[in-house]
Amino acid sequence: MKSSHQQDTPPKTDHYLIGIGASAGGLEAIHRLFDHFPSNSSFSFVIIQHLSPDHKSLMAELLTKHTQMQVREAEDNMYTQPNCVYVLPSGKQLTLKHGRLQLVNQIRNREPNFAIDVFFESLAQDRGRYAIGIVLSGTGTDGTKGVKKIKAAGGMVMVQDPETAKFDGMPRSAIESGAVDYVFPPEQMPREIIDYTRQIPLVKTLINRQTEEEENEEEILAEILDLVCTHTQTNFKNYKQPTIYRRIRKRMDTIKVATMAAYLAFMQENPAEIKQLCQEFLIGVTRFFRDGEPFEIMAQEVIPEIISRTPEEENVKVWVTACSTGEEVYSLAILFKECYDRLGREPNVKLFATDIDQRAIRQASKGVFPAAIAHDVSEERLKNFFLFKNNRYTIKEDIRKLIIFAQHDLQKDPPFSRMDLITCRNMLIYLNPELQKKVMSVFPYALKLKGYLLLGPSESIGDLKSFFSEKNRKWKLYKKIKDNKSFQQQYGVTPLTQTFSPEYPPSHRKSNATSDQYNEAFLDAVAEDLKVAGLFVDENFQLLHGIGDFSRYLKLPEKRLHLNLLKMVSKELAVTLSVDIRKVLKTEQPVSRQIMIKSGNGNQLVHLLVKLYSAEPDMPKVTLVLLQENTQNLSLKTLEPMLSEADTGYFQQLTLLESELKDARESLHMTVQDLSTANEELQSTNEELMSSNEELQSSNEEMQSLNEELHTVNSEHQLKIKELQELNEDLDNYIRSSNIGQLFLDHHLVIRKFTPSVKELINIIEIDVGRPIHHLSHNLKYKNWLEDIKKVNHTSAEVEQEVETQDGKFFLMRIIPYLKYDGNKDGVVLSFVEVTTLKALSNVVQGVLNSSLNNIMAFKAVRNEESAIIEFTWSLLNRQAEQMIGKPQEQLLGQSVQQELTFLRKSGLFKKFVHVIETGSPLHAEQYLEVKGKKSWFEIAAAKMGDGLTLTMADITEKKISEERILLAYEDLKRAEENLIKLNTLLEKRVTDRTQELLASQERFKLVSKATNDVVWDWNLITNELWWSDSLQTILGYDPSHMSKGINSWFDKIHPDDKERVMKGINDAINLGSDQWTDEFKIIRANGTYAYIYNRAYILHNEYQMPHRMLGSFIDLSDLKDTQVKLKETNAHLLRVIDDLDNFVYTASHDLKTPIHNIEALLRELKLELPEEEFMQVDVQQIMAMMQGAVERFKHTIANLTEVTKLQNDNVPEISSVNLNEVVQDVLLDLEPMIQEAQAHVKVDVRECPTILFSKKNFRSIVYNLLSNAIKYRDPEKDTKVSLTCRKEKDDLVLTVKDNGLGMTGEQEDQLFTMFRRFHDHVEGSGIGLYMVRKIVHNAGGKIQVSTRLGEGTTFKIYLKS
Repeated sequence: MKSSHQQDTPPKTDHYLIGIGASAGGLEAIHRLFDHFPSNSSFSFVIIQHLSPDHKSLMAELLTKHTQMQVREAEDNMYTQPNCVYVLPSGKQLTLKHGRLQLVNQIRNREPNFAIDVFFESLAQDRGRYAIGIVLSGTGTDGTKGVKKIKAAGGMVMVQDPETAKFDGMPRSAIESGAVDYVFPPEQMPREIIDYTRQIPLVKTLINRQTEEEENEEEILAEILDLVCTHTQTNFKNYKQPTIYRRIRKRMDTIKVATMAAYLAFMQENPAEIKQLCQEFLIGVTRFFRDGEPFEIMAQEVIPEIISRTPEEENVKVWVTACSTGEEVYSLAILFKECYDRLGREPNVKLFATDIDQRAIRQASKGVFPAAIAHDVSEERLKNFFLFKNNRYTIKEDIRKLIIFAQHDLQKDPPFSRMDLITCRNMLIYLNPELQKKVMSVFPYALKLKGYLLLGPSESIGDLKSFFSEKNRKWKLYKKIKDNKSFQQQYGVTPLTQTFSPEYPPSHRKSNATSDQYNEAFLDAVAEDLKVAGLFVDENFQLLHGIGDFSRYLKLPEKRLHLNLLKMVSKELAVTLSVDIRKVLKTEQPVSRQIMIKSGNGNQLVHLLVKLYSAEPDMPKVTLVLLQENTQNLSLKTLEPMLSEADTGYFQQLTLLESELKDARESLHMTVQDLSTANEELQSTNEELMSSNEELQSSNEEMQSLNEELHTVNSEHQLKIKELQELNEDLDNYIRSSNIGQLFLDHHLVIRKFTPSVKELINIIEIDVGRPIHHLSHNLKYKNWLEDIKKVNHTSAEVEQEVETQDGKFFLMRIIPYLKYDGNKDGVVLSFVEVTTLKALSNVVQGVLNSSLNNIMAFKAVRNEESAIIEFTWSLLNRQAEQMIGKPQEQLLGQSVQQELTFLRKSGLFKKFVHVIETGSPLHAEQYLEVKGKKSWFEIAAAKMGDGLTLTMADITEKKISEERILLAYEDLKRAEENLIKLNTLLEKRVTDRTQELLASQERFKLVSKATNDVVWDWNLITNELWWSDSLQTILGYDPSHMSKGINSWFDKIHPDDKERVMKGINDAINLGSDQWTDEFKIIRANGTYAYIYNRAYILHNEYQMPHRMLGSFIDLSDLKDTQVKLKETNAHLLRVIDDLDNFVYTASHDLKTPIHNIEALLRELKLELPEEEFMQVDVQQIMAMMQGAVERFKHTIANLTEVTKLQNDNVPEISSVNLNEVVQDVLLDLEPMIQEAQAHVKVDVRECPTILFSKKNFRSIVYNLLSNAIKYRDPEKDTKVSLTCRKEKDDLVLTVKDNGLGMTGEQEDQLFTMFRRFHDHVEGSGIGLYMVRKIVHNAGGKIQVSTRLGEGTTFKIYLKS
């Protein structure tokens, strides 16, 4: 039952904690364990060892070499963290309680030490089934009782295999207890522990618990806000939740509470926390003259206007809401005081400063501010309006008496009234939209007419635009232009109710009732008898009021109620009203005309008058529309008896024109609907952006508040910085006085610091600190310098190397890791100690050794733990020994001797050498040995040297076989003579062949240098000699010998503007170890003119990476430069021509509109003036129809030219997320008449491409042109089928439009996208649609493909970036 209960207990931590118990022999086991444990396992470890209380433990220091995890000594009340190892300090006992380590002093007595049992018991109680215990090498039974507790709690126990333990007492005792789960060597334990923890996922348990807690967070948040409201009478429920959550989380982090439920309980137990949280919600971020520019606008425009229009005996009244600690209201008071002083008047202004935060109000009323305000307030204003005392600024009394501070809640308290100016900056951004509207509704009531309202830059007036005019869009400054006569806001906790306007009491309304009745009776009589209807319309065509029988003309829209006049009248009347109202708003002159509208089954002639009703500067414009109908029905049938024959023809022609006009109106109406839809979408997007901007502004305010808190922390850090500065000065003095060259690099191999002595070895100066080490050159004969530095940086291995400088000095170089205080590496340290004297002495010794013909070597003994010699390593070899081994001394030092001298053990020499070292007696013997596959006789002499020996091996093989050599000498001599003759003959032939090859190569080089336009040069850096090819004479006019005397003979001819740059470039390339150099510059010719040349060269280095030669060539770029200048001028000319063409197209299309309108008017007059008998002639009617058609086509062409010009100039269209299905359906709706007429079947499939980032207008144009063309150019003999699909192909969206229409020939396909090009005349068209489609697609970086066959149909594929 106990085990089951433990399994249901939730974990108390977010990581596993592993307890490790060890005693005698445990250090090696611990090292082996952590050598195989990953450093990012997210476990924490506690190591319990039996330690002497009188000696400091070195466990932490030793263990850092075997793991990259942080190793530290345990401290009292310390939380455990993942990837950390905690070591038991000496003289302490360690337990675990509530996730914290608890330290107590170890009781000194004669009883055995059971520190492991004590910790394991506390681990089992604290972690339960998530406890893990490990028992390693040791004597006794400590840990056995503890592992039983862990097992009983449901945890896991692992013990070291006794066979691998130096002392198996503790492991065997634990195993015999029967409470052990696994027995492994230390190397296998990490893998098994990780596999075990995957089966019992601690993180999953935590996530499940966290998910359950988050489900209740909203309910808990509501309880927290209710608690705050009950105790502080401040309601934060309508504040934006993200802000509320962030402030609560901040308090939870401060008091170290993990969950919302725990924080609610904490608040209930500690009522003081409720007020603290309330203060946290009230973000008081403000400063003097915040943002600067809005206060400049106040001082220059707003305040002078308010003072000038207010009588001197009246007070100017200002209301500063959400004033916080008063900086903003004091800033305004200073501006008013300065303005009154300029006018020579005493300030007559009252500023009401309110805030919901009582603490902030008390602080603001004191008028005392820190010295830091000097950053925001000018020195002159500080002098005039502040007193400086005790390092603080106090506002002067003449400013303070202008301000009244009061606590005020905009949610429930009544507002002030008749204010000249109200500011509410950066407060609305913390409220949700509902509360924003409630607060904003206060301001029209509180302000006087023509009063000003200033909001924050991320705030807006929302639905109150009818009461205000915008004076500054950036800083949200508004002016009240209309009184709110129906103010309905009620305060407190009661809901909104209807109230009467204070300006019109009931008694006043009753007295005006009679006159209102007379006015209404008169208007009704005029409307009924004269058939007049009047409509008042604002600038956006919104219907404001109607008089008379306007129901004849207006019809309420279906489904969605709106008051747009153009959508409530007939289509015929909507076009006329749209044109006339716009004209009146623009010219402010009335417009009158007669129009024909449909009335029942007939037509009605109506007189239309449009005039401006109100045009005051600060008031919105209102237009009056009067409609008066004739009393008779004017259908053609009823008019025939009354009209003459000419009138009858006139009305027939008028009917024809109305029919054509109807089509045009329908097209225009569709366009207006599209624009309206786009406008609504833009408004929606703008509102979303405003909301996002408010969120960002809110976050910014919180960050500013946090910044103020960080200032306090920063001051605490100053003392620490001073101590670090003193320590840094000590270090600098040490470095300056040290004769050891040291160079410090960070982990990116960037220079941190260096000692002056290192300048002798590395070309470094003070400003090189912060540069990468590979940017610098050095004076060392050392090829692998940079590679060794990188090796140490990556592996933490140390490198010790003797290096030589270019001037022959020797240094002992050590490259070691840069270790931080926590043992982690953070770069590399290079140290250089001069050993020139030691090297000279060593060279003398080495010279003596190398002068010997014998093999001289020195070995160092390698001993095991029992001090027995098990191996030798190389200490010294002379040159003869190197030749015998076949490897240089540098590769052998410190390496195993037996790897190279494999005969030591076989020949018995190894035991003899051990005897020499152990006894000190020398060895002298002759022995036949096989060395590197060669058997020889050696005379061996060995003597002890320290803990090693010196060995001399003289090859006496020749001495042994000298007689055999004498016998064979003659034969060898004869064979050598014959071989020499053959070798000499072969050598002569090779010399002859090589000479011929060199002559041919030299000839080819001369021919190449003559054939090419390049001037080839060769500069010997050692002798400073220059060689030039013969083409130098051709290019620059100089004889090669004239410029061969040193590099200066070339530098002196470079143009002065380029000379210094070229010289510096060549010197940098040589000094910095570059392989090549290029540059472009001017050089003087022999005739005194300058040539532009492009020069390039390769730098050759010797085996020490020292540059010794430059080989290069240059070409003459003068002609190319001239061509580039001409090309640039030509491009500029072409750009001007293109601009002129665009202007011409635009001007032509604009200027041709007037003549076309005149021609249309003349045609109408001609129709009226022609006698009926002449007009009725067939020829005349055909000519008139042709002329009218030509005019319409010309107008259409002008419109297309304008569209093409806009498209060509619209290089950066407005990009948005376009819903493909909506656009296609919208286009199909437009083409519905055409589709029905053609009886076409249109199939659409855009499911794979729901949206695309594109210009919506341009995408619609593509779809419209392709679909309309597919229907227009259909095959009359087939059922018309059109399909539109969209697919994703890699990074592209492919829009495909396919039809089974007429198709095209290959010749027509090549001319398909040409402007004004048409292949079929049986349907109307301009030949410009496909040109626009291709232009749009190319501008967007896409492409278009066409496949077509005559008589089968056409397929268009549009590729757009997804």
